Amino acid sequence: MGDFYQEERLGKYMASGESSDGRTIYRQQGGENFLFYLASPGVWMVGPEPGRDLGGVLNRQGGDCPELLTNDWEYWNDLMDSWSSDSSMTATCGPAPTSPPGEPCTWGSQCDGCSIWAEADGVRYCCAVGCDYGEVEVSTENGEVTCTCHH
Repeated sequence: MGDFYQEERLGKYMASGESSDGRTIYRQQGGENFLFYLASPGVWMVGPEPGRDLGGVLNRQGGDCPELLTNDWEYWNDLMDSWSSDSSMTATCGPAPTSPPGEPCTWGSQCDGCSIWAEADGVRYCCAVGCDYGEVEVSTENGEVTCTCHH
């Protein structure tokens, strides 16, 4: 039933940055969601803003990669107003896309306090590591944001 209640959060996600704890952040292709690790309370979550406890799909296991998680994924069930388990939901990884030279970016609240950042479509982007020096290059094409950090 996860696909019924959270259809807009399912789909293909591509690596697009790194959180402050070093885990990969994934951005939904053709959508506005992210797959990210939320350190407190220690869950992988699918939601609209990395680092924020506001999502509709989660896994309560704290591994380094979503593909390696063995616990069932859960979805927010609006009818029951609670989390429900769905054993058919999985995360699998494909080959990593080639990316331009540089380092990964991050965005949103992860950039609070950073002195070097760039903005695109109202979102602040910064370097995932060393956000107080270097250069952030952000561009948009066909609704997709590309961000690269140079140190």
